[in-house]
Amino acid sequence: MPDAEPVTSAVRGNIGRYCRIRLGVTIPFEAVPLHELGPLVRRVEDAGYDGLWSAESTQFDGFTPLAVAAEHTQRVRLVTGIVNVFTRGPALLAQTAAALQDVSDGRFVLGLGASSNVIVERWNEIPFRRPLAKVEETVAYLRTVLAGERGTGGFRLASPPAQPVPIVLAALREPMLRLAARIAEGAFTNFLPVSRVAQVVDAFGAGDKELACRFFSFHGLEEEALAAAKRTFVAYATVPVYTEFFRWLGFGEQLEPLLAAWSSGARRGAGDLVPGALVREIFLLGPLEAQRERLAQFADAGISTGVLAFSCRRDEPPPLIEAFAPS
Repeated sequence: MPDAEPVTSAVRGNIGRYCRIRLGVTIPFEAVPLHELGPLVRRVEDAGYDGLWSAESTQFDGFTPLAVAAEHTQRVRLVTGIVNVFTRGPALLAQTAAALQDVSDGRFVLGLGASSNVIVERWNEIPFRRPLAKVEETVAYLRTVLAGERGTGGFRLASPPAQPVPIVLAALREPMLRLAARIAEGAFTNFLPVSRVAQVVDAFGAGDKELACRFFSFHGLEEEALAAAKRTFVAYATVPVYTEFFRWLGFGEQLEPLLAAWSSGARRGAGDLVPGALVREIFLLGPLEAQRERLAQFADAGISTGVLAFSCRRDEPPPLIEAFAPS
């Protein structure tokens, strides 16, 4: 991210004790109501993390948890991780981004992406067409409107944000990674095997910009953690955009039995067909010290920001926040 706001010198110096990587935390936490989020995000900030990244899938929307977090923090970045360009119009996206930048006093970062046909078409009944072009067009519109100028169609913000809103693009394969390098302040990837980080870094080709990655953390007994991670993997790997991502990374042959079983309707035992070695490359599993060592490997390979997503009970976020604390 650039040296200009909202990235402060305190944030930039936050490289951690156990790995050279900036760390963020995904909110909201599993099973934690939004009205109980305040003390947890204060704990995240006090522990020295760089940011709070929302998720928008099957729980809450991507903006509301950040609005809550803005009222309980003073330093950390607040990032949508991600909201998509199909289910909200560009003017509404601009309005919401301006509101979050205002309520956070300049700490908001807009994470945008195309999402998937599952979320866009099946759940929201909106055609999932030309995702790369749609992302580029939306970013161009937002740059114009958030700068206080009139956008296509005549919309103009009555109160544009006093500080620019950085934009990070969700990107898996080369076309979107290249687009992120060209028009955004950074890229945000997901489900990345450690052995393929170099491939993504090369495709991104922008070493001066942020390359963030979300890491799903499953702690506890290793075999139980592995089983839970496999279930999560199946839910993503069978979505077309992720299927093509893994094929691009070179794992198509390994995943073919799983994909064939899923397509035929034999889904009950799909987890048994997940390659265990691949899952171990992607997820943070088992003892926390081993998870921290894996994060260090991702940092050494070229990831600049790790976004932790804890799989845990309602009472477990505080000790996990402390266990991964960068300072």
